[in-house]
Amino acid sequence: MAEWGIMLWGGDMDKIGLIGRLEAGHEALRTALEGVDADMEVCPGWTASGLLAHISGWDEYAIPWFRAIAEGDLAYEPPWRGVDAHNAEFVAEREGLSYAEMLQDCERSRERLKATIGAMPAEALGTPLDYPWGERGTVAEFALILAEHDKEHAAEIEAAREP
Repeated sequence: MAEWGIMLWGGDMDKIGLIGRLEAGHEALRTALEGVDADMEVCPGWTASGLLAHISGWDEYAIPWFRAIAEGDLAYEPPWRGVDAHNAEFVAEREGLSYAEMLQDCERSRERLKATIGAMPAEALGTPLDYPWGERGTVAEFALILAEHDKEHAAEIEAAREP
């Protein structure tokens, strides 16, 4: 995935460009979700509500990691219990929220992520990371994975909406 991330990033994107990619990915997701019912299966195994919890959760997962890096704490490692366990946790954490609250939570999480990146020193974007799932990349590449992740889910939602 690191090679994929480098291809997405190009190695010379600044914070403004990276934040723009995060905004574009989220806008694609937001547009795809317009008019979708909370309980509609929008991706295999995901309702719209569950998908929002999933997206918010991964943004929230990255925020303390990025903050630690910005503060020079390169030893910080976010807890890792596996993709499925984290996804289940992200959904369970937001279980009592209405669909409107899920949408707001997803927006707030993305804004917090963008603000965290915006506050980082520019050179921190190139900090190498060992992603919990065993691959290597950088802070910028991890953020781009989140942006592309939104676009992938947006495409799945659009496909699910087609008769």
